[in-house]
Amino acid sequence: MKLSKKEIAIISAMYFMCASSIVLNATLILMEWKRRKRERNCMKMQLLTHQLLVNKALIENLKKRKRSKNKKRSYEWWENIVKKEFSEKDWLENFRVGKDSFRFIVEELKEELKPKENFLNNARIISCVEKKVAVALFYLASVCEYRVVGHTFGIHKSTVHNIVHEFVNVGIKVLLPQYIKIPSEAEAIEIASYFERSTHLPNIIGAIDETHIPVRPPTEGHRDFINRKGWASIILQGVVDSKYRFWNICIKNPGSTHDASVLAGSAKGKYLPIGVKKSVTLTYLIYKYIYTYVILFFSGFN
Repeated sequence: MKLSKKEIAIISAMYFMCASSIVLNATLILMEWKRRKRERNCMKMQLLTHQLLVNKALIENLKKRKRSKNKKRSYEWWENIVKKEFSEKDWLENFRVGKDSFRFIVEELKEELKPKENFLNNARIISCVEKKVAVALFYLASVCEYRVVGHTFGIHKSTVHNIVHEFVNVGIKVLLPQYIKIPSEAEAIEIASYFERSTHLPNIIGAIDETHIPVRPPTEGHRDFINRKGWASIILQGVVDSKYRFWNICIKNPGSTHDASVLAGSAKGKYLPIGVKKSVTLTYLIYKYIYTYVILFFSGFN
């Protein structure tokens, strides 16, 4: 069958259009594939760059840690000045205890604070416990930052933090049950006699006051912990005898609790020594000369 020139021209035009369409689609597909490849390569480069930056930061951090571990620290103040040159007055000013009291605390807490390694000899154990007690007492007496205490004793601030917490926990477990207790009848009479000679007020067996300890309040009920100064705390109430020795501590009330409520909640028979009448009237007043509260027992002792 012979085609006319016109039909041949039409068929040729159709083939040309189909070929052009195929070539155009292939070109578009190829361009899209190249674009996506460029995006993938760009993303890979970004990830690689980010990983390189992370690795660089990690390496720098490790270098800093290594430098901090190798940092030179001075033990001279404790080893050569405190232990060899300090007078009794210096001990009281820096640690709030005398040298004999310091040694007493070391001896009482030696078993709890000593290192766990078995290869240490007794001399090294005593030296280690002495330094732990000194660090904790210095921090509690001066209220310095851990960093400052660490520089003073030649140790890291994290070590100071661990020592202070260990000392407090051990002290509460070992010392409080032994030395903070309600006086007996004879002790109460002796305390009252001393107070009367000093203040000319009869039947005083303790001076009481409170302080606020900063805490992080819980989410629920956090307003109860906000004290009158506007920050969160719990109240520590202490009672001391005529020689400034604690014989009772109460630390359970949130910071917003009134002083009278703290006293009422902690004094329900707890402050009454053996031999004091149960019908005794318990009151308190501000003794302006010493700026403290005093417990007055008006009924006297049996």
